[in-house]
Amino acid sequence: MTPNQLLHKFVRGNNKAFQKLYDQYSSALMGVCLRFSRDRSDAEDMLQEGFIKIYKARKTFDIESGFSFYTWAKRIMINNAINYCKKNYRYVFSDHELEIVDPDSENRSIEGYKSELAITEAKLLKMVQELPDGYRTIFNLYVFENLTHLEISEYLGISPNTSKSQLSRARKILQNKIEPVPVRNTNEQIKVF
Repeated sequence: MTPNQLLHKFVRGNNKAFQKLYDQYSSALMGVCLRFSRDRSDAEDMLQEGFIKIYKARKTFDIESGFSFYTWAKRIMINNAINYCKKNYRYVFSDHELEIVDPDSENRSIEGYKSELAITEAKLLKMVQELPDGYRTIFNLYVFENLTHLEISEYLGISPNTSKSQLSRARKILQNKIEPVPVRNTNEQIKVF
């Protein structure tokens, strides 16, 4: 069965097609959930709820639109993760004590951070999971999902300055947790700051 045939069957409600898509994409989408959650158990709950929403929204997936199934499913999973966090975590975004954000801090990717620190992806994930809920969400949306501060503010109902401030604080927390080590150019290391 071709990928296109699989998607057509999924949209029509074929459970076997849905299972194949689940098998194919659940690991990658679990990674999204892990970044937003406090622990693996919460991430598994997010994943389960997210796939239920994906199945229920299947008729809205436009195969001819050019969007990949993964992109569409990931957007649903991110929305679900944010809603899960809002519902289950003490979720506070503060406009108080706004900080001036360094213009050089606008690097988006983990690899784009400026300092000479390196860390394994697993250790970074654990540290991101330990961030306060609001900081973690903004860090994920900005760094991993490449949303702008304006997009984040619209998504979460906060001001762009709050998004910038929370991102800055999240980065400071992560920087304080990381011990300086020489940067190695291997696939298992990721530059962080």
